[in-house]
Amino acid sequence: MLNLSGGTRTLAAMTSAKGVHRPLTLATPHAKGADVRALQSSIKKGFEHYKIDWLPLAVDGELGPQTLHAARFYSWVLGLGSGHRVPIQKRHTITEATQRLLRSPEHRSAIERTRAKRRQPRLAKIRKAQSEGPAAAVAYARSFIGTTESPAGSNTGPTVQNDKGQPGGVSFWEAYWGLGACYWCLCFASYCAKAIGGARISGNCTYSVAIEGYARNHENGWVQVPVSEARPGDISIWKFDGPSAPSDHGELVVENGVAEDVGGNTSSDNSGSQSNGGGVFAKHRDLSQLSMVARPLYSP
Repeated sequence: MLNLSGGTRTLAAMTSAKGVHRPLTLATPHAKGADVRALQSSIKKGFEHYKIDWLPLAVDGELGPQTLHAARFYSWVLGLGSGHRVPIQKRHTITEATQRLLRSPEHRSAIERTRAKRRQPRLAKIRKAQSEGPAAAVAYARSFIGTTESPAGSNTGPTVQNDKGQPGGVSFWEAYWGLGACYWCLCFASYCAKAIGGARISGNCTYSVAIEGYARNHENGWVQVPVSEARPGDISIWKFDGPSAPSDHGELVVENGVAEDVGGNTSSDNSGSQSNGGGVFAKHRDLSQLSMVARPLYSP
């Protein structure tokens, strides 16, 4: 177990990599080194201690958006103040002082420890949202399986209600995003995540290429997730026109393992269009056509 309050088995003792010796700034090409790996390892252990399982973090020694995002959130969890967090947020830089505390949280001040305790109720609410939000999104998506465009091929359809009285329908999902008739797969999937699940996502949430960019950069409430870590409430992005083509479809993951989805504007079987099929259907996909798994960050 990670020791965050002192003792012999400290985070610093478990980390054998080179000590802190430079600020770490997100840049192209990405900074690499043993110090980056040590930071990642420490944050990952901290996430395990605090049961933060919704932010993926690879321990690969490379400072990318994933590591920066994780450092920013972990600094909040540990009770670090704005002097540590603002440089990460505004300048994309993890200062040497911040790295030392992220790697050895037992060295925090009494004020930082007190602040961390005060943040625990909020963290508990965030943790709870990561299970309740996706569950609500998945239940809603499943309740509209079988909903189709009317008339067929119109990319529109009347508003209807599920058995809980929640509204849905092709034009309803499009209108939520300020759109008229369009390819509406992500109007549906992102609506499930945001309006029903409470995900704090922004930007162009109805365009697969845009979501991929947000997720890679860990911005606008999206994070990229390894396929092996996909879980209900994530958004799967697909390429049906070959690996060199841009992505053209998105669906809501409804079971652990990204192949099990509920998709909007798809076909009930494999013979029709998979990206403009006109209905909401449960799908079991071929992973060879997967482009990315993007996780909306659900919020209390």
